Amino acid sequence: MTGLVVFRGLRNGERAANYKAKHDALTGLWNRAGCLEILEVSLNSDTGRLTALDILDLDGFKPVNDAWGHPVGDELLRQWVQVFSQICHPRLSWHVWAGTNSLLSTNPPLQKPI
Repeated sequence: MTGLVVFRGLRNGERAANYKAKHDALTGLWNRAGCLEILEVSLNSDTGRLTALDILDLDGFKPVNDAWGHPVGDELLRQWVQVFSQICHPRLSWHVWAGTNSLLSTNPPLQKPI
């Protein structure tokens, strides 16, 4: 029984590490590594469906951090992600590319990498 518990612990640790490697720590969105993996699967699939990319950028965000500090800026980003996620179509996959730059991709694979 001890071996099973250790195996489950290792497996859970592996999943957590994999999640951290592919998700943005602040927002929980896919990060660049997760985005590239999802796009590779989408672009190499033989479904014949198109994949589209949209780029989002929060212009003028630096003054928020400068005026009120990074904790306020971080909270603003979390709230923006929460609101925008509620209005996004479920077939959109949202990724943090760099800082306040995000990508939206359509036609994500049926099973996203974990």
